[in-house]
Amino acid sequence: MACADPGQLTLDQKQLKISNLTLANTSEVDADASEIGIYLSTDNQISTSDYRLGTIAASARPANTSANFALEIDLDTLSNLADGDYILGLSMDQLNTVDESEEAENTCRFERTLSRIRDEKEDLIANLACFFPGDMAFDHPEI
Repeated sequence: MACADPGQLTLDQKQLKISNLTLANTSEVDADASEIGIYLSTDNQISTSDYRLGTIAASARPANTSANFALEIDLDTLSNLADGDYILGLSMDQLNTVDESEEAENTCRFERTLSRIRDEKEDLIANLACFFPGDMAFDHPEI
């Protein structure tokens, strides 16, 4: 399973939204169902040991087809996320349920760094919403 397009990333108050995420089966054989993992990583290597934000169930894919997905994450539900800079990435077959010849195609990431900075007035609950004190910030103007 390949990450054909990581889609669009938006932050709206307390929601992180990914839309038009494209999962592609680029092989000549049908692929079993898989699970897409969404992660925050402190480096460019997206893996299942990173901070998992959520998952998307992907049904079996016929050969040479693709499917689009969307996901919304309530940022108020995050816990134990340390302050710091993160890369948002996707693992297209995080449980390794699909036999593949090229596992490196399984991950993709957004070309933007997300920063977690706590406001001194807020408690320890993770707050990653955009454009407010103690929120997630971007270091590039576009994705």
